[in-house]
Amino acid sequence: MQYYKLTGEILSEINVPMHLLAEESPCDWSCLNAKGHINLYYDSIVCGLLQASSLSIPKRKDNYYTYWWDEELTLLKEKAIQSFNMCALVGKSRNGTVFDNRGVIKLTINVQSGIKKKVVPMSYLIALTMPY
Repeated sequence: MQYYKLTGEILSEINVPMHLLAEESPCDWSCLNAKGHINLYYDSIVCGLLQASSLSIPKRKDNYYTYWWDEELTLLKEKAIQSFNMCALVGKSRNGTVFDNRGVIKLTINVQSGIKKKVVPMSYLIALTMPY
């Protein structure tokens, strides 16, 4: 609701170029001048919306929603990338030790991340209950 109110306040302060709608425009106005006024009006609206969003929409760190990702999973991911690259080198075969190794690493990542997602740290729970 705060975003709605802010956009209303900010956008109501923008000067609308009503003179562009008048039938009798001054003769010395060129097409470029009218385009400039329209572009300025458009830019004012965009800036107003950006300002309202930056003031009312909460910001979170990049890893806020992946609190469970840790160094162990990063190492497993690196192993998975290496395993994928190895599979690509051998022609992406669907059998053999290289393919089996890739599957084991992928399964390990899925299992470990599933376990870590279930353990929610108290700081994350507190942050969820706090008002913006």
